[in-house]
Amino acid sequence: MISSLRRDDEVKRTALSKIFQDAQKTMEALDDYVINHLISEGTINDLQDDMTKYINNLETNECPILVAGECYGPYVFSLR
Repeated sequence: MISSLRRDDEVKRTALSKIFQDAQKTMEALDDYVINHLISEGTINDLQDDMTKYINNLETNECPILVAGECYGPYVFSLR
């Protein structure tokens, strides 16, 4: 069961990482007008940095996941 949870976790981390990478590519393609509008609304303040941090956390297993309050394997589970 633990190995199945680890495989599922790895698949989900990979999928989430790809979503963040795709979002970063999309943001890089935005024109200045759209970016300035999003900045003025406070929508993307530090968003690029946050996405990079999330990707790194997902790829290094430092993105904690809570599973019924129990700790499995080498992971440390908590909510952020």
